[in-house]
Amino acid sequence: MSTQTIQSPFSDTSSIAGHDFMATSEGHNLSEEIPHTYPVSIHFSPNLSPSVEHNGPDVTPPTERPVRHLAPRKGSPRRETHIPRPRNAFIIFRSEYHSTKITTDIEHDARHISRIVGHLWNNMSEEDKAPYRLMAENEKLEHQQRYPNYRFTP
Repeated sequence: MSTQTIQSPFSDTSSIAGHDFMATSEGHNLSEEIPHTYPVSIHFSPNLSPSVEHNGPDVTPPTERPVRHLAPRKGSPRRETHIPRPRNAFIIFRSEYHSTKITTDIEHDARHISRIVGHLWNNMSEEDKAPYRLMAENEKLEHQQRYPNYRFTP
């Protein structure tokens, strides 16, 4: 195994010389000189048990790797006749805000996005919420016309 010496960024220990960081630890020689360089291996050598054989990184072509199937959806499957509920004012606001303001490099966890947008919604004035309430009401009326016998059943 070849090693390479790397200079420690903490080679000047004069600023911490008077501090006794391990005074409560027994068995430590606090006057021992700390080396300013550390031997570092330039080859990765995983610590494997003797029963595991390691032949280097996996270089199997992607087409030969086993396919990982998605877990089945929890709960009962949606019926083809399922009618979605009309969106409320907050859901319309959240959808609009998410599509225009939040990109995947900012945040992609739906739980965090909902918390952020929920905080914004709760701090908005009724005047600012009014257009979303109007859109929700229009969506509800359109839903009632499209599905006159609709009853929400959770």
